[in-house]
Amino acid sequence: AYLVVRIDEAARVLTFVSVPPQIMVSLSDGQVHPLSDARAVGGDAELIDQVEELLGVEIAHFARTDADGLARLVDLAGGVPVLVSEEVDDPRAGIQVIKAGEQVLDADQALTLLRASNFVDGLEAQAKNRAAFTVNLAGRATSGEGLSFPTVVSDGAATVSTDWTSSQIIALGDALRPLSEATVYACAAPGRLADGEGGQTYRIDGD
Repeated sequence: AYLVVRIDEAARVLTFVSVPPQIMVSLSDGQVHPLSDARAVGGDAELIDQVEELLGVEIAHFARTDADGLARLVDLAGGVPVLVSEEVDDPRAGIQVIKAGEQVLDADQALTLLRASNFVDGLEAQAKNRAAFTVNLAGRATSGEGLSFPTVVSDGAATVSTDWTSSQIIALGDALRPLSEATVYACAAPGRLADGEGGQTYRIDGD
């Protein structure tokens, strides 16, 4: 899962664009691959270059984690509150069924929410869920409930690879606090899923 986030600290606005990993791109090895192969071919730099080209933006910073890292961050935050707009029941995403409404998600439920895609609006709903989870995780971490934000940053550092320093992350959290009052927009990169020889691919509009 890839999220590109624009942060306007002054206006307290966060804009999320979910980039499907099934987009086919030409990588530095001269072959066409799904975007999800970019790191294996050329590392983080390759992935960032490809996303910049796809979206026509310049990416200033990056952060990367995996399922275990996300689970650890959820545990550190003491769970993540999310307003679930549509019941989550996707066997491909996890065995948990998450009811619609206000929920405090544990690590397993959070991973199921982030993976689920069989919604009425498909990838758009998935993008909104991922944005809401990310903002609420950060909001929980910066709220002062339970562990202090610097402690969460310190304890979670081993689970996240990023070019941000701990002091920069803490300063950003302080600038955006409280995140519950920030304006958040979320969407998927405009396009459509299509069946290909190797399975489903995602075609950006205009391709």
